Amino acid sequence: MRAQQSLWTAHSGWTGDVAEAADLLLVFGGATPIKDETHWRELSRRHPKALRLGCSTGGEIHGRNVLDESLSVTALNFGFATESQSHDTAEYRAVPETFRSRKG
Repeated sequence: MRAQQSLWTAHSGWTGDVAEAADLLLVFGGATPIKDETHWRELSRRHPKALRLGCSTGGEIHGRNVLDESLSVTALNFGFATESQSHDTAEYRAVPETFRSRKG
């Protein structure tokens, strides 16, 4: 599994690398930015195949910083086996069915 983080603030916009495709996005944000559809569309554009889960917070932790009214995003890539690889492994069976059925 690989993880990348990105951050949105009103002052700086989006920061962070999006070089790798994500399977799952965990989005934590202040009440105002978490409801802004513009941010969700941008996350969809940056990570089109990722499942996106988010919630509002009383303060966002990003690295060593605690912020207010920002979005802190962790993008997870589980490194799924390709169709040409065997699915008869313990690692593959440990992946929930909802993720196994997704194809890149």
